[in-house]
Amino acid sequence: MNNLLLGVDAEARAILQQLHALKIKSDFSSHGDLCNGAFINTDPGAGLKGKLSSKDGEMFSLRLRAKPGIRSGWQAFHLQLGNVNLLDSGVICVMLKTLAPVSVATKVCFRTLKHDGFVDTFFPKTLVSFGQPSVHLDMLDLDSRSDIPLDAANRELILFFQSPNMEFTLQDMRVAIL
Repeated sequence: MNNLLLGVDAEARAILQQLHALKIKSDFSSHGDLCNGAFINTDPGAGLKGKLSSKDGEMFSLRLRAKPGIRSGWQAFHLQLGNVNLLDSGVICVMLKTLAPVSVATKVCFRTLKHDGFVDTFFPKTLVSFGQPSVHLDMLDLDSRSDIPLDAANRELILFFQSPNMEFTLQDMRVAIL
């Protein structure tokens, strides 16, 4: 991705800027692209149907509905972070401002992609979205974690939605790797 931002979190900040400017309205089944580097991905065997939209003051709104009687394996928002080298970093921070008409629980994950698979590291707190805008702050302390590879070809930040039937609005998101 071409951008003028600097720092190990530059690619994430560039994609988040695109999401702020996004105007979208679309239906999808198992995969929905928001912009280059950001997408919704769901279990293709679950038969989920989704709607994506955006308006001023929000990054995107997502509505998911599952087929009755079919259990969903996962439903997630992916933000690609690119080749993030953590050798000189101490913390990974995330800030989200969300809204949901009915409470939605979400796990925030830092994924390291490797040639033989991936390593998922979940942030300690569960993000809960409510009927009023709410702010969630969380961080991973790299000095106290030995399970996060410090050098990797690619990384992602993922929001795993715990319910296959939900409505969720991401009003703002910030990522900092310090």
